[in-house]
Amino acid sequence: MNISYKWLKDYVDFDLTPQEVCDALTSVGLEVDSLEEVQGVKGGLKGLYVGKVLTCEPHPNSDHLHVTTVDLGHETPSQIVCGAPNVAAGQKVIVADLGCVLYDGDKEFVIKKSKLRGVESFGMICAEDEIGVGTSHDGIIVLPEDAPVGQPAAEYYNLESDWLIEIDITANRADALSHWGVARDLYAWLVRNGYKTSLHRPGCEAFTVDDNALPVDVTIENKDACKRYACVSITGCDVKESPEWLQERLRTIGLRPINNIVDITNYIMMAYGQPLHCFDADMVEGHHIIVKTMPEGTPFVTLDGVEHKLGGHDLAICNEIDAMCIAGVFGGKGSGTYETTTNVVLESAYFHPTWIRKSARRHGLSTDASFRFERGIDPNGVIYALKQAAIMCKELAGGKVSMEIKDVYPEPMQDFKVSLKYDYVNSLIGKEIPVELVKDIVKSLEMKIEGETEDGLELSVPPYRVDVQRPCDVVEDILRIYGYNNACDVLFDLIGGPKVTEKYIHKLGIEDVAISQTESLMHANPDNCMLNWCKPSSAVLLLETFLQQPICNKSQKLFIQRAMADCSTGKDKLKAGLPKDVLLAHKTGSSDRNEYGYKIADNDMGFVVLPNGQYYTIAVFVMNSRESDKKNARIIADVSRVVYEYFVEHYKK
Repeated sequence: MNISYKWLKDYVDFDLTPQEVCDALTSVGLEVDSLEEVQGVKGGLKGLYVGKVLTCEPHPNSDHLHVTTVDLGHETPSQIVCGAPNVAAGQKVIVADLGCVLYDGDKEFVIKKSKLRGVESFGMICAEDEIGVGTSHDGIIVLPEDAPVGQPAAEYYNLESDWLIEIDITANRADALSHWGVARDLYAWLVRNGYKTSLHRPGCEAFTVDDNALPVDVTIENKDACKRYACVSITGCDVKESPEWLQERLRTIGLRPINNIVDITNYIMMAYGQPLHCFDADMVEGHHIIVKTMPEGTPFVTLDGVEHKLGGHDLAICNEIDAMCIAGVFGGKGSGTYETTTNVVLESAYFHPTWIRKSARRHGLSTDASFRFERGIDPNGVIYALKQAAIMCKELAGGKVSMEIKDVYPEPMQDFKVSLKYDYVNSLIGKEIPVELVKDIVKSLEMKIEGETEDGLELSVPPYRVDVQRPCDVVEDILRIYGYNNACDVLFDLIGGPKVTEKYIHKLGIEDVAISQTESLMHANPDNCMLNWCKPSSAVLLLETFLQQPICNKSQKLFIQRAMADCSTGKDKLKAGLPKDVLLAHKTGSSDRNEYGYKIADNDMGFVVLPNGQYYTIAVFVMNSRESDKKNARIIADVSRVVYEYFVEHYKK
């Protein structure tokens, strides 16, 4: 799941740096795979400045070149040879100074001192397309007179970077597949750690029905597959390119803008986790939507032009004549939104996860929508998302809401009821958690306290938390916010502290290991991470000792091996360097960054089973790196790939 740092700020108040947000999310179980700066303009306009052309003379050896002197705010003006037909003395311009990197697609070139027809040039006066702020190449950019000389171009254009946070969402955390979902977890962490914060999202007050010009009826024939279906019609839409802010939001998280209507549906899905679909209203024959299965072998052509055969295991969204969409998976050709579309019908629904999963697998289709539906979305978020989409259609496409929302919800889904005993919480965690803290955590996670006794709580868990239906699930959720790192420290407490752990490892004959700091101490001060250290060779020896010597019983050993094999973090580390079918059992580890931006540790270690059944152990540690998390992971993956290829080739001989 790709999350925009700036977008996240729309829903929760915080002053954390992007790296601090990543650390917080990882601590609550939303493992961050990478953090990457995303620039609205490639290169971030670095090395580009506002300049003033002081002089402009014809080039002595050219009919079309000019020799200029440009004030960039330096001690002396820069001499620059320029071939633009519109360059003139007195202009304010954008200049690429020496050392600036410019881009032509994926190609880059550095501005260096050069000679053009025998005249030295110390920079470049730029056109729009040369720096990525437009497409024009008719001439150089001419700025208004009040443009400040020497001002960085990034400041002049108010260019702000965003940060892309890539989160590895486990299959059970469907609730976190949106910016709003991640914001909820971040809010709970902020509350737990004493930050002043609030959680908020736009209201629906702006939603109004303008007329009743295009009512659409809805019938759900298969109530097992479709639990809720809602729609609304929007007339008089101007289908066109989305505004730049919306395109930027989508591009930041890796989605390609298409048109304003489609972009709105994608925006809502990524914002709130509710997939939407949009039909051309003229294709809804009879102005009647029927949710049903089709006869076996019914031909259906999807938006990509591929023909599929529908059957009894496929839920279809139909008009009174034909199927228009494979529910929750893929739209049909001809029923979508095109430049000629003026009237649309927006769909917001809750489909049973099993039905969507089977259809997606059967047809070999996987979309952002099916990914969410097959894991379970929030049934209570259907109408909110629909209203937000309708508001945006009015604002960005000039449409009118032309019907009351049609909401068919035969059997409303209820909250999960859970009885939670305090002694059960403490016994499962291994540490007594104050009652008030337990209550604060469950409330921050949007669980309702329906009843309370001295022994425990009666809770209502919202249905979007499909992974929290039992007391043990609630305890796990409490532990996420209380802190898994704290739980690690609890284990240290139970066995006598870090030094006891260190002594035991030394007793096994593994000397190059030092453990003196708890997780809480290391997070409190990243420099404390340096006090805990281990050579990669010692890590490998520890793994070998675990695998070869009876340091624990068989059931314990099997449990640890399975836990390592099921590890869902670090897919871009050791695992990324191996073929997909190769078994890797591993454990990742990473530190915070210190005040200078150094990642003190970014590690992965484990054992790899070769095709012949033999195995090898491996540990790759990246230390004191100022590279991005993605680059660190790539280093580990590259080492993993080389080692694997060596062993495969070695055992062939």
